[in-house]
Amino acid sequence: MPFPLSAYGSLEFQLPHHSNPEKLIAAVEASLRDQSPSAISRSPDGISFHGSMFRFVTSRDQLVSITSGLIRFSFTEDRMHLDYGITFTQAVVFYLAIPTLLHFLPFGPPASGFPLWQLCLFAFGINYIYTCIRFRRFLRRTIERALGGAPLPTVGPTHDE
Repeated sequence: MPFPLSAYGSLEFQLPHHSNPEKLIAAVEASLRDQSPSAISRSPDGISFHGSMFRFVTSRDQLVSITSGLIRFSFTEDRMHLDYGITFTQAVVFYLAIPTLLHFLPFGPPASGFPLWQLCLFAFGINYIYTCIRFRRFLRRTIERALGGAPLPTVGPTHDE
């Protein structure tokens, strides 16, 4: 799905020689479970999950704006490549529903509905950017903790914070 319904990214790490791929995938799964997803499933090379705006969690939850996601892992002898995709379908509907519903209130819409649409789209855009940054950082920190806590160098052009 194209923007603004989804976002994609990847991380690549150089791994120490004693790294266990299963341990890394399990660490990401455990961290996702700590975020109380609606559903989560694991395949041999990835994890899929469903978050939701309509769960009873705080705004600090990593998955609060994410409708669903998929994380794929690939390993070589000394590297791990992680590709992820997250969708924002519920957030888009929520932010577009606000001005639409206000338009149909009995006392009528504001003099012009355009500023309200702008405000809602701006709020969604900020939320989208913030969630993309937070989710990438969440994945990176999870992998670093699973490998002993020391920050690892990324390989290639992909850099995080």
